[in-house]
Amino acid sequence: MKTLAMETSGRRGSVAVWDSANPAPPSEISLPQEAQTAESLIVIIDQVISKCGWSTGELDLICVTQGPGSFTGLRIGCVTAKVLAFAVDAKIVGVNTLDVLAENSSAGQPLWCVIDAGRGQCFVACYSIDASGHRQVSVEPQLMATETWLSRLTPNDRVTGPLLSTLGELLPAGVEPLSSESWMPRAEFVARIGARNFEHGHTANLWDFSPNYFRLSAAEEKKNRAKQS
Repeated sequence: MKTLAMETSGRRGSVAVWDSANPAPPSEISLPQEAQTAESLIVIIDQVISKCGWSTGELDLICVTQGPGSFTGLRIGCVTAKVLAFAVDAKIVGVNTLDVLAENSSAGQPLWCVIDAGRGQCFVACYSIDASGHRQVSVEPQLMATETWLSRLTPNDRVTGPLLSTLGELLPAGVEPLSSESWMPRAEFVARIGARNFEHGHTANLWDFSPNYFRLSAAEEKKNRAKQS
């Protein structure tokens, strides 16, 4: 099954392709940091597909991070996924960004995955991962005040995610940050999760598919406050 995966939830996006029938790992290319996602995504998609000697019409499955993350990045990724899936008659699967971080982590528990949500808040979820790589969620993905999340950490907790690049020094004693190499969500793991979900019969309706922001936008929050006042 030829799969295209996109990770556009943050500043360092990536694209991967993978044939799940092939034992080789997914082929992945990062988006250039100096370019906007909207400018570079289609170019990188074409590059990574061509690198494998495929054509776009051969794609069976399109996987994309659906949220949480950057409003703009998620919107660009999901719209691109929908357009491609429609054009080549492929199935589409949305993947939670925090699940992607957990997929790129070693066995152990508990593991907190955290993404900056701005405004003193973060998106978090907590997992346990067994030796076979099976992942279970102990705290569902949610929006939380960063201070509240930090207060919930206890010794022997493990932590990963892009927020650690600015928050690492505030972690309580005994909390273990994973290697910085695993802090960013990557398209390789979007492909792996998406293909697995597809095999279990979990696909999205193309016309209903949209980002899951896990929060209202600033404009929507302002509108709600105006209604309540």
